[in-house]
Amino acid sequence: MIEPQQMIYAGAILFLSGLVQSIVGFGFALLALPSLLFIGMSLPESVATCLIGGMVQRLFLFPTLRGFVDWRAIRPIILSGLAAIPFGTLVMRGVANLPPSAVRQVIGIIIILCLMLQWFGKVQPRESVHKGWAYLAGIASGLLTGFANIGGPPIVLWILAHRFPQEKMRATCLFIFLAFTPFQIVILPIVFGKEALSAFGGALLLVPLVLAGSWVGLRLGSRLSASHVRWGMQALLLIIAVTALAKGFI
Repeated sequence: MIEPQQMIYAGAILFLSGLVQSIVGFGFALLALPSLLFIGMSLPESVATCLIGGMVQRLFLFPTLRGFVDWRAIRPIILSGLAAIPFGTLVMRGVANLPPSAVRQVIGIIIILCLMLQWFGKVQPRESVHKGWAYLAGIASGLLTGFANIGGPPIVLWILAHRFPQEKMRATCLFIFLAFTPFQIVILPIVFGKEALSAFGGALLLVPLVLAGSWVGLRLGSRLSASHVRWGMQALLLIIAVTALAKGFI
């Protein structure tokens, strides 16, 4: 059960996550998940809260970006990702039984690996990429999405391999995870029962803060450099991940 004080902190976290994603197009769960774990929420509660917050944020942006999606290109990612999500969720069920400090360490390691993937996994953009890479990106993203709702990095790498304009990059990432969301909403309560349902209810109460953060992010997006915000978010993620690892050894 989520405590009232945790709800206050969670509201601030979801506001900030919505703001960042509105500016750079991704990163909602990468920022929100480890932060929610730090305020004492369990892994299933944190994932469920991120799931609802991320869904609301994406639906908020849907009217603005829906015209930029190439549905044929992302179909292999969606299909392979949906097939992989249940396996990632089963891994989460095993990890969720570990002590909280160990859970934070696991997430910290994954966050660092995701950051390294974004920093050092650069590829030369081209007009088209073999469909096999789309399936591979979908499987990797589906596993990470099912495990901790942080399946963005493989998708971002696949997107960066294409010569997509900025709007299409944001829209592609947004719609892939919007397609994953209904399946996650069904499977989480099946695996975690009342714990997931309670977190869903708490997250719904925080929807106004997600929308407020998204609105502010859209307004700031034209004034702030998306690259500067991205680097600032990655620096914050690195601090969170390293702190999580360090606390596990203290």
